[in-house]
Amino acid sequence: AALATIPVFLAALLAVRDAAYSGSLAGVPEFAAARSSLAGLQGLTTPVFLMQGRRDFAFGLGQALQAYRALAGPKRLWLGLHGHAPSTFPAADSDAMLAEGKRWFDRWLAGAANGIDLSKPVALAPESWSGQPVRLDAPPRPVGRMIRLGGNATITQAGKVQRSSAALRSPLEVFGAPRVSVTVDPTSTWTRLVAVLSARTPSGREIVIGGGGVPLVTKKKRVTIQLTSQATFVPAGSTMTLTLGSSSLAQNAGNLLYLDLPFGPGARISVGQATLRIPAL
Repeated sequence: AALATIPVFLAALLAVRDAAYSGSLAGVPEFAAARSSLAGLQGLTTPVFLMQGRRDFAFGLGQALQAYRALAGPKRLWLGLHGHAPSTFPAADSDAMLAEGKRWFDRWLAGAANGIDLSKPVALAPESWSGQPVRLDAPPRPVGRMIRLGGNATITQAGKVQRSSAALRSPLEVFGAPRVSVTVDPTSTWTRLVAVLSARTPSGREIVIGGGGVPLVTKKKRVTIQLTSQATFVPAGSTMTLTLGSSSLAQNAGNLLYLDLPFGPGARISVGQATLRIPAL
């Protein structure tokens, strides 16, 4: 029975791929929803400990936050330094996180009255780990920061549009998915737009905050791109840079989040004023 489902899965996968190549989202929401555990978590009362990386470009912060909100029983959330690239595992806080996980299992499997279920359920590890996370009653609620980036440029597939902010007067802790709103006017063969938000620190270090993309149709309009959901500390004095192009390679040749799929001949796009909306702690 399992083998019989493989052709069906491959057909659905190829249909989603072909839709993505053409700049269409047709079939993507249904394909993703059928493979998501989120619906099964709604109202679940089994004790659950979620361990999520602050900066994990394979599994964004939003996945753990959605799951945490859906759970109805005893629950705990550790937002730590581990994860897929650009993070590592183990990380500086891994020992503390796993020790807390052991106490959680001791409480709910062995019945030990160790008090872990009475303490604040959300732990946020700072990027500069000093031995203890910040303890919270619930996931933090970010506030919105807005940055306007003016200009107008026309590019072909090999080109890119880059715009930078003034230096930040204070540190910025990005928490969640930034959104990019931008006016575009593409030709019929330019079928997607990819955005990457990065920061350049006063010491010259580059921090990639997130990336995202949207399909396009042939008409001038304002589109919104939701970037990946992360928790990223940006030091004071840093400049924020928005890169727009046909793939994430426009920002950096090593940024493989969105590869450069081919466009048809004559593809070009005009890019107007952009607005960044950044969720921050």
